[in-house]
Amino acid sequence: MKININFTVELDTDSTDHIQEYLSEVYDNQVTVREYVESFIISGGIGLLEENMSSVTGTWHHVARVK
Repeated sequence: MKININFTVELDTDSTDHIQEYLSEVYDNQVTVREYVESFIISGGIGLLEENMSSVTGTWHHVARVK
C-alpha cells in the first residue's frame, strides 16, 4: 500500500538559526535547512513506524520511502 503524506512544518527563527549554525559546522552549508528538516522527519518517521510495527507484531516489517 502506498500512502501519500503531505504537510508543512513551521519553525521559529530561533530554531532555524540553530539548525543553520549546525549545518554550517557539520555539513559546510552543503545542505539547506529545508533539506535537513525534511530528511530528518522522513527518516525518523519511517524508523519509528518500523519499530512500532515490530513491537506490536513481534516480526520485522520493512517500510520504505517511494517517490
